[in-house]
Amino acid sequence: MTLLVKEAPYSAADILPQGPMHRRVGDRDCIHAETKRTIELFMGRDDRVSLKSLEKVSLGCVFFEAGYYWEAHEVWEGVWLECLPNSAEKFFLQAMIQLTNAKLKKDLGRFDAAVRLGKLSRALLEQAFSGKVESIYQIRLADITPFFEGFKSNNDI
Repeated sequence: MTLLVKEAPYSAADILPQGPMHRRVGDRDCIHAETKRTIELFMGRDDRVSLKSLEKVSLGCVFFEAGYYWEAHEVWEGVWLECLPNSAEKFFLQAMIQLTNAKLKKDLGRFDAAVRLGKLSRALLEQAFSGKVESIYQIRLADITPFFEGFKSNNDI
């Protein structure tokens, strides 16, 4: 179970390599082979059955919460590309993608960039939830806000 998706069809233990991270933070070329195979398995265009958007978003949440930000970005971007323009779903996924970028920048020690991307993500989330929707992909705004801790500057985000 993840914090963002209460009923994910799989857990981090099902899809992530066991043990320590097997790649350097932010290094796309060093992505662990098991993780890459997982993305291909769940997202591959030649799969016999393609996942529904909700399942893809759930998969991205599992990656995100385990600290696999690049992988979460890859999964969410595929769904984002399929969303209707200016929809709550599109703004939501764009916000989550920017949040993964902020987390990567923070891990790389680029705090100013992380704060800037965190602010952008927060603004996109506000736009996504501006239509008074309670949840998007079964995720509430209150479920996401804890992930913004550590991105606050003097101006707060």
